[in-house]
Amino acid sequence: MLAVLAAAAAIAALDRAASGLVATALEEGAPASFRDRLVLWIILAAPVLLVAASGAWMLSRIRRPLRAIARAADEVASGRQDLVIELSGGELDRLAVSLDRMRRALVDQIGQAESERRLLASVLAGLHEGIVVVNPERRVLILNEALRRILDVRRDIAIGSRLIDAVWDHTVLNAFDEALTNRSEVRRQIQLPRGRSFELTVSCFSDASGRHAGAIGLLFDVTRLEALEKVRRDFVADISHELRTPLASVKAAVETLVGGAAMKQEDLTKFLGIVAKNSSRMEAILSDLTDLSMIETGAIPLVFSLVDLSTAAREVVESLAPRASKRQVAVTVDIPAGTVLRVDRRRFEQILINLLDNAIKFSPVGGAIAVTARIDADRLRLMVEDEGPGIPPDALERVFNRFYQVDRARARQVPGTGLGLAIVKHLVQRHAGTIAAENRPGGGTRFVLEMPLAGPEA
Repeated sequence: MLAVLAAAAAIAALDRAASGLVATALEEGAPASFRDRLVLWIILAAPVLLVAASGAWMLSRIRRPLRAIARAADEVASGRQDLVIELSGGELDRLAVSLDRMRRALVDQIGQAESERRLLASVLAGLHEGIVVVNPERRVLILNEALRRILDVRRDIAIGSRLIDAVWDHTVLNAFDEALTNRSEVRRQIQLPRGRSFELTVSCFSDASGRHAGAIGLLFDVTRLEALEKVRRDFVADISHELRTPLASVKAAVETLVGGAAMKQEDLTKFLGIVAKNSSRMEAILSDLTDLSMIETGAIPLVFSLVDLSTAAREVVESLAPRASKRQVAVTVDIPAGTVLRVDRRRFEQILINLLDNAIKFSPVGGAIAVTARIDADRLRLMVEDEGPGIPPDALERVFNRFYQVDRARARQVPGTGLGLAIVKHLVQRHAGTIAAENRPGGGTRFVLEMPLAGPEA
């Protein structure tokens, strides 16, 4: 541009000089032929043309790198990050270097933002808790996969959709409305089909400038916590019930003994027997509770060794022979000799004792109990069958719960703590096995135990 202005100024100066020369020549009477004027104009125009050409060359030298820099800036703006801005070797090199530095800084920032975006996406995808973020206009900003599963959000619902289009649960919508209106934290309990329970927490958040930017909702699955709470309540109720009866008997007997100044020896012996019997029952309950708690928490270590199953089963049957004989119950063992498995011998015998003791207690007088086993591949399948009254179908899984009783009226007549099958279940699980109860087609109950022959560590 400066070259063009200089050329224009030179042309104007030369024109004024030429006009002055012509005027002088005329005044002096010099000839002013056309040829002389043409020569004069050529002489005067040559420098002008030279200056103009020089200005045009300088202008093109500046224009080419400017256009190249402009094209490079457009490509960077369109998303091309690998572009290298070449230097022109002229006055605009500093501009090109600055632009390339800006490009590299933008590439670094974009890369960092992309890494953070992928990290956030991975975290949201890996969470089991549902997350939804909305702006003040109730438009969805973030919606993770867990929330889609929990609330059955349609796949065509995308970011930017209205919250009411994505979520149809009135509790969730009302919680967001309350949080966004009052700008406060809101907590709600949500009950979904299939017995699932969730706790919803909605909190407002602000942007970098401190302005209200929306609200985030978190859905926590509390189904298991509520189930555990129910188990705790049931356990407290059950243990209270189990201890109340023997404690009441002990209290009544002691009060009678204290208040009876003159009491026959036979009455004294009777009441002392009541105290001893019920004290032993409470002691057994507390002992089994302690044992069960230690088994559940892994506080009892298991010492594994190879055990002959047939020998172990026959020894357990012999130890329970007095109880079986008292009820005239026959117990048979049909296990192939040489069947060896890797277990904790003491705890495995405890499993068999509890299963057989339970079968003896609920077998009719003169009934029969069969203990059988077979090997399927590398797993043992052990069965204990009795001829008792059976178990209602809806109670087959619950019989392994603490203090669960199918028939409480009958259970009061049968000695026991109500914890035997619960202990069996947890000991079997410690051996990497499973146990289930089922009713026999011809009547009676069958307990089926399966565990690996090589033990849980193999």
